[in-house]
Amino acid sequence: MTNNKTANLTLIAILAVLCVIETLSFTYFKILPAFAETNAVVYLLSGIGIAVLAMVYSFYNHARPTIKERRYLLPQVALAIAVLIYLGVLYAQFGTHTYPIFPISYKQGDMLPLIQCACKRFVEFKDVYQHPINEPGFWPNSYIPYLPAMWLPFVPAYVLQADIRWTTLVANLLIYGITFFYIVRLPVKKAAMALPVFTLLFFLNTRYFTWEDKSYYFALTQEAAPAFFYFLLFIALMLRKGWLAATALALCTLSRYSVVIFVPVYFLFLLIDKDYKEALRFVGIYLGIIAFIFIFPFFLKRPQYFLEITQKYQSFEASFWYGRIEGATPNGSLGIAYAIGYNVPMLKLMKPTMLALVAAFSAAWLGIYYFYKERLGANKEIWLMAGFKMALLLFYNLISMPFSYLFVIPTIISYPLLLAVITKTDFTKNKTA
Repeated sequence: MTNNKTANLTLIAILAVLCVIETLSFTYFKILPAFAETNAVVYLLSGIGIAVLAMVYSFYNHARPTIKERRYLLPQVALAIAVLIYLGVLYAQFGTHTYPIFPISYKQGDMLPLIQCACKRFVEFKDVYQHPINEPGFWPNSYIPYLPAMWLPFVPAYVLQADIRWTTLVANLLIYGITFFYIVRLPVKKAAMALPVFTLLFFLNTRYFTWEDKSYYFALTQEAAPAFFYFLLFIALMLRKGWLAATALALCTLSRYSVVIFVPVYFLFLLIDKDYKEALRFVGIYLGIIAFIFIFPFFLKRPQYFLEITQKYQSFEASFWYGRIEGATPNGSLGIAYAIGYNVPMLKLMKPTMLALVAAFSAAWLGIYYFYKERLGANKEIWLMAGFKMALLLFYNLISMPFSYLFVIPTIISYPLLLAVITKTDFTKNKTA
């Protein structure tokens, strides 16, 4: 067995470059007029590259990092704190400047007004999902299409009578803070490698969405909140914290429920791993949170309402493509649907194609782990993260209404995956064993 330092460094470098390309595709590349459609393909390929490379890594990396040094290095800690403060200042400047002159309004986008309405009803102990919403400030026959974990994070800001959009800025800063806190606790050489990479990734995101973004991600959407749940899920998988993974999966399900495709796959993964105790604990925590937050307080009152939400959402497809919803045109978006344009026969094939591809990939992914779990066992958290990354990437790139803000989730989950690979890699000198 050869543990080659040069090969390890090369792999980390390629993964880091792919993460930067994916982030640029999610931000700056999509506003380049001559590159817009091509960028959708670049985004997909870079994401596939990240997932595949991580899976290949987990298959072939058998070295155990020899950690002799776990002390904090003051310059690294100082740099992480300085970067976090700088990014926080950018967000504070954005919020204090933009929010007062860009108020929450259904005419700009109805997502946040609906979130605010849900918070108001919840705090006042009213029926959150009473519909239609016949009051000023909403389109006729409006209804709240979001599950509880999508709007519950905004309740504290509403109670404090603050602009609820500060919640999304705080969620993003929490992602940055958790990442930097983890990095500075790594051995100093790994921290020295990770800090500049993640500083660049976070700077690109922050700079774009507070200066260049014309879709007003932080002003019109709530997407940073569910993105935080997905980030937390990947952190839990990286740390092998089953209870946290179950909690995060439940919160993801009750926000952007695209994660539901991974729930049975994760359960089967635990069974294949013969971790029956963890599998039972996962089911208990996951279903317990779903029941406590959603089923008992909301679903049992209006089961038909929630069963029809997806169908109602699909009815906006034509409006999305023809720009009948103000601010909802697909300009500068991502996904295969955006790359090929408004093609009705192709769009009708998107959902069955997506479900078939995700199912086929998940089956193959589980099958490989079943036959090679002894080989993959040392890196099973990376195998899990890479597989989930690929499944989500296929899901989001094959949706028929590719709102650009939705792609923050398949983008942000690449960061813990890169961090996990850096953590597990042995950077000692070249040797043969």
